[in-house]
Amino acid sequence: MQTYPVSREARKGLNPADLSAKISEVFGVSPKNDGETLVVTYLAIKELKIRTDGKSLLVETLMEPKVPEDQQMATIKAYNHFLELATGLTAKERAKKLQAAAKKAAAQ
Repeated sequence: MQTYPVSREARKGLNPADLSAKISEVFGVSPKNDGETLVVTYLAIKELKIRTDGKSLLVETLMEPKVPEDQQMATIKAYNHFLELATGLTAKERAKKLQAAAKKAAAQ
């Protein structure tokens, strides 16, 4: 499971209804609601589980490795777009925050 930091502005959108709307917008399908977890399947993603703890986005992915390259690229593009909408951070900003958290954890 991957934990993504969320900007303060985007935290108000970390509820199942808003996340479901963002999933539908990006992936073009409505997610299944499995309790606190939203589950979706899209191209090279066999299963994408999304939930939140109120401050972070918790994502678990199960990928299908044997898909055409164009579907792989489309999947990555859609996934990154969803993460940007949900977290309020670009891929570069998310990477910087994750690296800073890893350095902080290593220093302790």
